[in-house]
Amino acid sequence: MAQEKQLSAKKVWRVGIPIALLVLLGATTQLVGQDKVSFPDYTKHILYGRLDEKFDAAHPDYVQHYVVELYASPEAAKAARQGKRRLPSGSILTQVWYEAKVDAGKPLRDADGRYLKADAPHHFTVMEKRSGWGRDYPAAERTGEWEYAAYQSDQKISEFAHVLKGCRICHRPHAEQDFVISFELLAGVAPTQVIGASSVTDIRIEEFRFTPYRLTITRGQSVTWTNTADALHQVRVFDDGRERTNVLRKGQELSKVLLKGQSHTAGPFTVPHIYQYSCPLHGNWMSGFIEVK
Repeated sequence: MAQEKQLSAKKVWRVGIPIALLVLLGATTQLVGQDKVSFPDYTKHILYGRLDEKFDAAHPDYVQHYVVELYASPEAAKAARQGKRRLPSGSILTQVWYEAKVDAGKPLRDADGRYLKADAPHHFTVMEKRSGWGRDYPAAERTGEWEYAAYQSDQKISEFAHVLKGCRICHRPHAEQDFVISFELLAGVAPTQVIGASSVTDIRIEEFRFTPYRLTITRGQSVTWTNTADALHQVRVFDDGRERTNVLRKGQELSKVLLKGQSHTAGPFTVPHIYQYSCPLHGNWMSGFIEVK
């Protein structure tokens, strides 16, 4: 028990990967990407985004708040902002993770409500694209020609680099935007203002929760989620496998990645049922329910 208490949130969330995924992928030892990707000189790259992030393993000892700065190599940013949906070979995207300053377990915020970051980076995650890369993986795991790497604050290879398979799992559903989750942010097409809830069937994504947590609607109604947060979010609606409706093709519906101010509508829901939904970017701890009567 004493050893369990010594397991710190800092260690569990070392590379910004949820603990459940670390456990799931702990036996995976594929280091192909880490061997190919070198630590980039990201300070010469373009800062294209800043996100407030939170990871939660449904346990108070494993909650971690971060400020994440997103950098892109010039050629990657240029291609995205020219409207190209595939980034060129040589593109490098870097996430610089800072721990958020906290007081009594709660993140400190600036005048705009954003997390205050620590003075120095906590760790780095990097994805790099080169012609011919990605061939070392099974087709079901491949994310085009991208490879991934994780580094500690001292820019040495992270002790959790062996779970890079988790990067491919998270990025693979985003093939239509070259497997880059933050592609629209990179392309500069983020909305300029947040649209508030306009009907009783609207759900707001606030910080890292859905409001309301449980929504009751009648048959034939649709539901709209709007991201009002500074983090990237996504919506996955799924059921227990018994229902197959126009909403739940193949058992679930997955939205695109939602930037602040963007919305996703699912429906109409025509089968009375209680549907669960979650944000796959953050895990099932960030979830809610829709009851269709």
